[in-house]
Amino acid sequence: KSRRRWYKRKYRQSVRAIETWHKKGVPWVSHFVLILQAERAVVEGQPVDIVKAAFDAAIRMSSRTGFPNNCALANERCALFFEEQGDTGWSRFYMEKAIRLYQEWGAMAKVNSLIRTHSLGLATTEIDGEAATHEADRAFRAAVPRSGEEKDSTTDTGPLNCSESHLSFS
Repeated sequence: KSRRRWYKRKYRQSVRAIETWHKKGVPWVSHFVLILQAERAVVEGQPVDIVKAAFDAAIRMSSRTGFPNNCALANERCALFFEEQGDTGWSRFYMEKAIRLYQEWGAMAKVNSLIRTHSLGLATTEIDGEAATHEADRAFRAAVPRSGEEKDSTTDTGPLNCSESHLSFS
């Protein structure tokens, strides 16, 4: 019991610090506030559509602010939420995106762990320690233009196209 109280206290302290930074305009926390709000919606038992919308907002903000690692995390957490709900379609969709983003980020141990633990019928291979999700690869290639190509609006994946940063760091 005391350990649980300690974790709850640490959680509240962390959330307060992040919210304070957000109010002060620290740019790297806005996406994280949205991830925490999505997690809070899960814990509070909000309806599925509200939880999905909260995660989608966190995913979009993580993408727009240039945090692909947190975009992957938000996709993963959303996939796990849908897995708990028994919705394998959405779970698989978000997990494929998470795996692809972790793979792009170079977190191969995480990719392999997700594939082993949450396969959800994903078509995967593991070659030389690197995992690839074939369906996610195809979707990603269709959604992200190659260098020099214009993005086709008919293949827009909406909030899940996280490998593109909308910020310019010039």
